[in-house]
Amino acid sequence: MNKQISLQQRYQNGALIEAETTKKQIAKIVGFSERSIRNEICRNSKPTANKQIYDPDFAHKLCMKRHQLKNKKIKLTGQVKHRIRWLIKCLWSPEQIAEVCKKRSLEMVSIETIYTS
Repeated sequence: MNKQISLQQRYQNGALIEAETTKKQIAKIVGFSERSIRNEICRNSKPTANKQIYDPDFAHKLCMKRHQLKNKKIKLTGQVKHRIRWLIKCLWSPEQIAEVCKKRSLEMVSIETIYTS
């Protein structure tokens, strides 16, 4: 089973919704759970005066925008490890390291990860 709904699958959803196919049937056809289809339609529909309308292009843009805005996990790379070691030698606390790196837009892991590295 796929993790994310593609633009092609959103077009498929849109066509099936217009054909008044049930969410259960759409889920079977597209290859997602019924809950995923319900969430997709609810979360990514255009609000209008009378009802919500599912537009595949609008849904995809909304989803991509949310994806860009969500926090990304930063891996503990060699460069990040080196920065942590150097700042610890300079007697910085993990809290100081995390805060200063955040303010300077430098790649940094969480305070908990700094403690364990």
